[in-house]
Amino acid sequence: MLFLLKFSITFIAIHVFDFIDIDDLDLVRANLRIDYKMALEMTYGILMLEIIHRVIVCINEAFWLQRGLNGLIGGATPGKSIMGLIVVQCRSVTPVDRPDDPDVVLVSPGTDLGLPLALGRSVVKNMILAFLFPVCFALFFFRFNRTVYDLLCNSIVVEDPYRNLNNNRLHQQ
Repeated sequence: MLFLLKFSITFIAIHVFDFIDIDDLDLVRANLRIDYKMALEMTYGILMLEIIHRVIVCINEAFWLQRGLNGLIGGATPGKSIMGLIVVQCRSVTPVDRPDDPDVVLVSPGTDLGLPLALGRSVVKNMILAFLFPVCFALFFFRFNRTVYDLLCNSIVVEDPYRNLNNNRLHQQ
């Protein structure tokens, strides 16, 4: 979904607004010599397109994460929804002592993020992934598999209890 959106924005920016001059790209390809000014202009255009894309990605993610659909708690992007995950507000996580399932925790308050926290989480996440990409793999080693942006924005990604409840009902019938 975001790939098509990025492709559309890039197409419009290049063909309608002449954000990046196609003639300069042909000139570079033809003689493989580029001066400093042309390189700076091309880089500026590409950088502006990437910033516009990042802003749209942050707004899209915040829209989906701010609250649950149909009155349910916890927001989820389409990908998280397919995987059966939701994002909820989390100020404290308490492990629940269950011998049959050691991964069960009590999340408090466990409510919707709301727009400010969802937008903050999205911005921090995208900045970390944009500027610290090689380091992002080390972010998943915090307790309860929380990331830096989850800790900063008081959020946590959990399995959707409503989806599991519906699946259990289907299996019992």
